[in-house]
Amino acid sequence: MSLLAADTGLAGPDYGVGVFALTSTLLAVGALLVAAWVRSMDQALADRPVTTMGRRRQSRAIVATAVAVGAPLFALWYICMFGNFFTQGYLGDLPKTGWAIEWYSTLTAWTGVYYEPQSRLSHTPVASAGLVLLWAVPAVLMGWWRPDGDRPAGVNRALLVGAIAGLVVVAIGLVLPYAARAALPLDVRRTPVNIVDPPLYFLVVYHNTYIAVAVLAQATAAGIVAAAARLRPVLVPLAVTTTAVLATFGVYANWGMATCMNLTGSSQHCGPRAFLPDAYVAFHLHTIVTWGAAAALPAALLGTAIGALWRRGRLPAAPSRAPGHHAPPARWLTTTSLGVLAALVLAGAAAAVPGNYSYWKPSPPPTTPAPVPAPTSTAPTADPCVIGTWREVSRRFNLALVGSERAWFTSSGITQTFRSDGVVAVEYGTGVTHTASVEGQRVELVETGGLTARYRTDNGTISYDEATGNVTQAVKINGVVRASGTLDPIVLSSDRYTCASDTMSQSAVDTQASDPYQIELRRIKPEN
Repeated sequence: MSLLAADTGLAGPDYGVGVFALTSTLLAVGALLVAAWVRSMDQALADRPVTTMGRRRQSRAIVATAVAVGAPLFALWYICMFGNFFTQGYLGDLPKTGWAIEWYSTLTAWTGVYYEPQSRLSHTPVASAGLVLLWAVPAVLMGWWRPDGDRPAGVNRALLVGAIAGLVVVAIGLVLPYAARAALPLDVRRTPVNIVDPPLYFLVVYHNTYIAVAVLAQATAAGIVAAAARLRPVLVPLAVTTTAVLATFGVYANWGMATCMNLTGSSQHCGPRAFLPDAYVAFHLHTIVTWGAAAALPAALLGTAIGALWRRGRLPAAPSRAPGHHAPPARWLTTTSLGVLAALVLAGAAAAVPGNYSYWKPSPPPTTPAPVPAPTSTAPTADPCVIGTWREVSRRFNLALVGSERAWFTSSGITQTFRSDGVVAVEYGTGVTHTASVEGQRVELVETGGLTARYRTDNGTISYDEATGNVTQAVKINGVVRASGTLDPIVLSSDRYTCASDTMSQSAVDTQASDPYQIELRRIKPEN
């Protein structure tokens, strides 16, 4: 029972079986992962010779860490569950420039994925700070820094694998500007200094591509460590943290290189400052960590399975060194690396707290009550001439496709039915195609479905409200579908109309409208 239902008596949102199965699976997987970490830590500490009091304190620390990491994640799951956020997400839109290049549009879509739960998680310190706790607490409890501490052999391996993966990301980031310059013309890469609509310009596509590389590197590091390590629930987060920190610094190496190459044609100044972190470093860190942790989970499970199959039937590994064995001289390097990693990530999490607070802070209630609108008549008014079923013989509208030059789209075939009770139905049938030539490319907007709305006529104007329905749109460029989705919310603008006998025309009420249109209709059926 949700808190909303307990407090107000409401039944809560209505979601289908698929959504319920998805959210329940995520909850079960999360609980099993927390339990696996607790079980792994308990077993590792049980093998160490400690006093009973020390063991009790260690058990309490394990439980406290599990609660500190798991409880906020459960709270976030709870919010997303009862807010129906788990199904809210979409691929990136067409790029502002270069949208006719098929591979580039596909790259834009898949690297520009938006998912509501990830967005909400990135506005909390839970992912980054929790990731550190999963390996920092074991490091303290097991005394990895002490000369006689019991440090598993996999610690150095996890650090090394994570560092290699992170350095590979940095190297790719340094090469990425050259690849972009070779693959895309300057007209596509050109980006204004003051971006108005960030998700559609090359610079954001370029940045999202780097983030995708960092995410794949974290998943790879997690899979390798899980395949070879024994203390996987601890060492996998350590490897992922190492890769994420290096990849975050690589963001600025990548941007600095692009600036010095004048990749976007904006003539920005090249200097040491171009390579230095800015106020958005915590944002980049949390983006890399949240997406990376999500990708690392299935990669780690797959790595564990592959490692188990590889070791099946082989001789058991040699026993690890006994506790108390003196550490190699390089122990100080491991200890320093762990400390620096923890400090950097926790500092990034702390720096983002003010912004996180502003994101989650509820809006203050209004100080004065909203005025009650005067009662109006709800009786529909309809011009007898428009009542009936009409088919569009010509529709012509002007539209700018994702920031390109404006073009006139033409189509026909949509059916509009105006009823005397003030309801209009718009039907697209099996599909209506609006066609235009944009920058030398054939562009088609294919719409299917239908909608209904309330309408009123007044002095040559048709106004609409309460529109509902399901209209889907697919964007085709040179016959290839590049984007598709549902038009939501459905908003119908008012029409200026003229009606005479069996002909009617509709156009924008404002003659200076940014998206003008002209529709010619023929009556095919009067109202029954």
